[in-house]
Amino acid sequence: MADFNKMTSRYFIRPLFRLGGLLLWRPLIFYGIAFLVISKLCCFGQNPVVPQDWEQIADLHNRGLIGDTTYFLEAEKLSERSFRDPELKEKLERYRRTAWSDSKYQPYRAKYYAFLANHAIFLHREGYAMYYLQKMEEQAPKEKPYVSTLSQARSLLAIYGRNKNLNHNRQITLLDSILPFLKSLPGFVANKQVPINTCVNGMTILNAGAQLYLVRSDSVMVSQMLNVAKELWKAMEKDPYENTGKMLQCHLLLYAAERAYAQVQMNINEEGKLLNRTLKLIEYEGSELNPLWKRAFESATLMKLIDYHIKQRHIDSSNYYFNSLKQKVTSYGEHESGDGTRFLLYEGEIDALNGNYKTAYQKALKAYERNDSIIAVKIADIDNNMYAHLVAEQNRLDLARSEVSKSQRTYAMTIIVGVLVAAVIAFTFRLKQRDRRAKHQIEELGRATRLEIESLQANADMIQRRMSMELHDGLAGMLVGISQQLDLEVMSELDEARSERLKKIADLAKEVYREARLKSHDWHRQGVLEEFRSFSQSVNRIIGQALSKEQYDIQIEIDNFCLENTTLDIRVHLLRIIQEAVTNVMKHAKASVFKLFLYEDEGFITLNISDNGKGFISESRRTGGLGQQALKTRVIEMCGSLEIKSSAEGTELLIHIPF
Repeated sequence: MADFNKMTSRYFIRPLFRLGGLLLWRPLIFYGIAFLVISKLCCFGQNPVVPQDWEQIADLHNRGLIGDTTYFLEAEKLSERSFRDPELKEKLERYRRTAWSDSKYQPYRAKYYAFLANHAIFLHREGYAMYYLQKMEEQAPKEKPYVSTLSQARSLLAIYGRNKNLNHNRQITLLDSILPFLKSLPGFVANKQVPINTCVNGMTILNAGAQLYLVRSDSVMVSQMLNVAKELWKAMEKDPYENTGKMLQCHLLLYAAERAYAQVQMNINEEGKLLNRTLKLIEYEGSELNPLWKRAFESATLMKLIDYHIKQRHIDSSNYYFNSLKQKVTSYGEHESGDGTRFLLYEGEIDALNGNYKTAYQKALKAYERNDSIIAVKIADIDNNMYAHLVAEQNRLDLARSEVSKSQRTYAMTIIVGVLVAAVIAFTFRLKQRDRRAKHQIEELGRATRLEIESLQANADMIQRRMSMELHDGLAGMLVGISQQLDLEVMSELDEARSERLKKIADLAKEVYREARLKSHDWHRQGVLEEFRSFSQSVNRIIGQALSKEQYDIQIEIDNFCLENTTLDIRVHLLRIIQEAVTNVMKHAKASVFKLFLYEDEGFITLNISDNGKGFISESRRTGGLGQQALKTRVIEMCGSLEIKSSAEGTELLIHIPF
């Protein structure tokens, strides 16, 4: 029978209590971490609530007998004693309105969300608490000058670490990202460049890191976390902050990190000494701590001492610290948020140490039944009070406030409507101005294009006339006549010497004729090149006049040699197509980039025009497609092809014209 009892204790009762301890500690860890986040903004009192106090300070504030700052301070004192009051949010409504009435009250906006987060924690609404903590973090950086207190990193560690066996990679990634700052923190402390809250948060993060690496049995990283914590504490001890309560808080967190190192080293004696040292520090200097903090540290330390002595099978010590815990919890009264589960679990474990396995089993089952009921309530609370539900509630409240103040805003709305009407009129007038300006620009573009076309035609006519005079009416004709006359003289001359001289003169005249023909061809090529350059310059002038470089990013590339065998009509068509494309950009595209490329490609002259506007096809449909039809007509007259690619990202025109 004794052997059976031992086996029952080893393989059933003890694992049951270990699992129960895990379930017990998870809400306790979140509870403590949440108060760490809020403690940077608030302090806590334990006096009973006096309901008329809220009405009294509201009346004094309403009558102007106390200012806004005094009202804030009095409301904060009442809030610190009212976290269990279901109507706290309604009572803080005046606080909220006043805090948002002037930007100079920015610090009180973060405090408002801190109070609501604390209130949600007391009512076991963790989802609400996380929402309000997030809102608080959004408000805190708006206070100038803003000094980071590491509260965001600590909040994330609290979320990731609610189950000590999950989210290790996320916690490690977060710790790695802030570890360099934590290592430099002692230097900032020495120069008093950071507030005490940053030190508290830093110690909390380092302790959380030590506990994480303890679970992973990583003694090297536990040691690293502890060494950084020790350096931070040395800097704080050298020149202590005035807030002795938070100094003590950091000292207790250092003890917790040291205990994690003792555990990972399996130094049981050192672990016990650190637990006793922690409890004595709380008992002798705990008056400096915030009462809520003192209770949290005290109850947590007593529970760790009970666990420690149960593990060592110290029955008397387990009973002693268990009775101490019950006395402390009883003295907390209504402010203790526990449900009695922990007492049943500890009583069961102590009964198991004494060999009363049946009683231990019954108490363990009872504890689990109670814990399951609590979990069911919390699951129902989560289902019914999700983050989205809270956001919806906030929107509903905002709408309700809007309806209440609707009559007060009638005059303001009239002014707003008047301003809007004036804005619409001004906008319409501006649109008409812009349309007139655009119409004028388009007319100027058309005029400039006509001038450039006339210039091209004038250049072409001038070259034609010059070549005609030079070749047909000028030097070439006379040289041919001279050459023929000399040939006749050579044939009729009897003097051989004279005939030889005349023959040389005839050959020289023929050579001069050939040089004249070559020179005329050279002039012709130069004239063509001048005409091509004139086309390129015309394109640049047309685009430059219509699209300013300050408003558009313009890129133009023209291969003049691809126009060598083209007629004047083709070049005129190309100018008109370019004019239409530029007009589209000005009128409809709302573009900022314009690109034009003219080059030879596999026996075709290719014209590529693109912009980054809102699209060409949609606009052409809306206006009847006249511009697009004109483009197609011109391309057909050149026996070419037209392709249009248009989307929300821009428009591209691709035209191919055969040589």
